[in-house]
Amino acid sequence: ASDYGGQYELGIVYMDMGLFEQAIAALDLAAKGDDYRLGSLEMRGTCLLRLGRDSDAMESFRAGLEIDGQPDNAYLGLLYGVACCLELRGELEEARTYFGRVARVDPRFLDVATRLEKMGEPL
Repeated sequence: ASDYGGQYELGIVYMDMGLFEQAIAALDLAAKGDDYRLGSLEMRGTCLLRLGRDSDAMESFRAGLEIDGQPDNAYLGLLYGVACCLELRGELEEARTYFGRVARVDPRFLDVATRLEKMGEPL
């Protein structure tokens, strides 16, 4: 389990340094550990989004959303990521739905309130 945790931490360090490909490789290894799967898929999707690979990012975020049994707030980053991908694709109605799901759990999550407001959906 510590190996998965170490890979996760390494992935975060790489991500913070802007080394997204290296981060993805480390997060892929970390995702093999049950305790790190959800967070790894979220961070992997974030890296892919920063690389402009929104289809791959969407796949990673949705894979995380398929994992059951976590508290609602554990899925916020995944939902937010899906919403960002949809927004990039111009699928604003569906993006608004996902941002709204985030806001219902935590209206202060990242910039979700601002994004919803820009989409004409005040909290």
